Amino acid sequence: MGKRLPQSTPPSEAASTNSPPHSYVLATVSGSILLNSFHSFMTAFARRAAKVDYPNAYATQEDASKDPAKFAFNCAQRAHQNFLEQFPIFISSMLVGGLKYPVAMSAMGAAWIVGRVLYGIGYKNSPHNSTGQGRYKGVISMMLQYPMMVLSLWSGYQFAMTL
Repeated sequence: MGKRLPQSTPPSEAASTNSPPHSYVLATVSGSILLNSFHSFMTAFARRAAKVDYPNAYATQEDASKDPAKFAFNCAQRAHQNFLEQFPIFISSMLVGGLKYPVAMSAMGAAWIVGRVLYGIGYKNSPHNSTGQGRYKGVISMMLQYPMMVLSLWSGYQFAMTL
């Protein structure tokens, strides 16, 4: 008969990931959950101002080109969608990279969150009928995502080499 798997992580092993630096990673990940709420509220308020009814995800291009409120709603909705596209990459990078580099990942993660707030506000407040260039105010989040992924991959590699 095969080995039986332990029901929980032994305390001696759990203590190795229960240090203050690892707590920073968990706090940063928790803060990113609030970021989703920020985007949701920003989009909901823009939807109400633009009078775009559910289930429409966006105002039509024709309506948005004529109405600044509808254009702002489309920008807020796109910023939220982009956040949702990047969120799984952020979470997995934070959790994997944070095992080996908790302080660096927490610092980059906190800056990423600030960048995503700036991205959302900048995108929503882009000039009417522009290409949404206000999103570039949050470019720091885009620039940080790649080093975070690299540290995550490097951490995974380092763990794999110790097996």
